[in-house]
Amino acid sequence: MASDRYAAFYLSEIQDARTFLTTLDQCLDVRKAVFQEEQGIRYDLDRDGFDYDTRSVHHIAVTHRARPTIIVGTVRMRLLRDCLTVKLERMAVVAAYRRRGAGKALLIAFEREAERRGKRKIVLHAQRDAQGFYAHYGYTVTGGEFIEAGIVHYPMQKLLLS
Repeated sequence: MASDRYAAFYLSEIQDARTFLTTLDQCLDVRKAVFQEEQGIRYDLDRDGFDYDTRSVHHIAVTHRARPTIIVGTVRMRLLRDCLTVKLERMAVVAAYRRRGAGKALLIAFEREAERRGKRKIVLHAQRDAQGFYAHYGYTVTGGEFIEAGIVHYPMQKLLLS
């Protein structure tokens, strides 16, 4: 299988409001495909009210192999009140693009943006199946397993150098 190249960036880089909202809708479509359709998570558990919150920053991964360019992954950064921590949430990559670099591109873009904003720590709730992915990039488990949306998760974090 040929290696894809992905561009990942955060949606605030899109200046046009109409394009921004259209792109955010496409992010939500990716999440619907992954969380609701694949994993059976209820709509109200995925759409938790933070998608349009000013403390949320959405990142996307796009592939240039497809024409037109399509969104193949998304992740949400939520700025927490302690000012030094961000929460990585709703990481989703379309099944056909997993294990091909899209998740890595999203994670790198996410971490760079967190550092640019002067954050010191990233926290997340990793699904059991994704725990190894995050561990590979330096995230550590910080507590015991728990059930969220009917799926086993682990709390994880990564300290940043910024």
